[in-house]
Amino acid sequence: MNVSRFAFLLVGVVVVVLAFQAVRVHRAHKSDALTDSDGVKTFEDGGSTEEQIVGDGAAGDVAENLVETHVEAMFTREEERTWREQSGQALKTPLEQAEELLDRASQLALPDGQPGVEGEPGSKSEVQKALEAELAKERSSLLEGRARERIDQGDYDGAIALLAESLEENPLNGEAYRELAVLYRRLGMDDEEIATYAAWAEAAPENAMPHYYLARTLERLGYDDAALAEAERFNELSAGDVTAHALSALLYRRLGMREEERATLEMWVQQAPESPDAHLALANYHRRTQDHAAALAEFQALVTLEPDNVRAHVGLADAHQRLGRFEEAQAEYVVAMNLRPEDMHVRLRLAESYRVSGDIDAAIATCQAVIDEYPDTGEARQAQRQIDRILDRQKGSW
Repeated sequence: MNVSRFAFLLVGVVVVVLAFQAVRVHRAHKSDALTDSDGVKTFEDGGSTEEQIVGDGAAGDVAENLVETHVEAMFTREEERTWREQSGQALKTPLEQAEELLDRASQLALPDGQPGVEGEPGSKSEVQKALEAELAKERSSLLEGRARERIDQGDYDGAIALLAESLEENPLNGEAYRELAVLYRRLGMDDEEIATYAAWAEAAPENAMPHYYLARTLERLGYDDAALAEAERFNELSAGDVTAHALSALLYRRLGMREEERATLEMWVQQAPESPDAHLALANYHRRTQDHAAALAEFQALVTLEPDNVRAHVGLADAHQRLGRFEEAQAEYVVAMNLRPEDMHVRLRLAESYRVSGDIDAAIATCQAVIDEYPDTGEARQAQRQIDRILDRQKGSW
């Protein structure tokens, strides 16, 4: 083994590690985690096997060991950055630092035709292949970061060009596909948005997420049959992943397929009976479909799993209320109020429950307490309106 060349290559990997850290710092400030437009957080794309380091396990172990070995050096780098900031010295942005580091790393990579680490003329070592793959992935991330800046500046053509270049570097960069598709949607370029998700699906045939986003896009544009086909493909690829049930149910809901939505949520509860999210999703489904007895059962299961969950107690109270069980409803509202005393909306729900059950004095007293404790607030004004309605109804009954 050519020890000096091996050490030289290791230096290159270390530089990539440092670049990786700089990119992550930059991107943490530039964007939040991908979240579905209906509030359902989507799972990351980085877990797919295609996005792992190129090469066998040994090469991956080398890279992992290098990260651990140079943790101390990274802390030293952070200390130096802090010192420079305190001393008023100008620093390059994280993106500029990462670009500079990647340029240096590219120069350190062994060119084709030179002996690899194993000493075989004309071949590349697995570590070298891993280094080149990591360089491409980081260049892709850098280009994506620059595209985000262009979007912020309103330079959409420039952003599209940078995102296309990012995907040339790493055809599996799911965030770049997503960014590009969202930009096309913003610009009203529906065909390009569809083509972007289709290209992502083709590049990563085992990844379920492009099919989910494609189904959402097609449904939004009125292509329900095509959207359903993509939804079914998403289900096939995400089979065994219980976290995907929420997204599947959402697709069925948007397509108006109520029975399929219910079956998906029930499957989620069966496969993950200890999941509060699963019970909450099924409870909300039953509440939307006016099956209050079924909703009550799911909210009760949720309360059992999370006794301090205010939302669960409020949902349970609402279900009791719908079923005419006013004492049980009021008891659950009181529990929720005690868990979150600053939540005036819970108190107003309790007041309404008192009114519906005929306890007018308790209803007015509960509203008045909100006015007294939180005067000149939106909640206080709502409480006063509630009192006024109660009094108006009383006058009408006289």
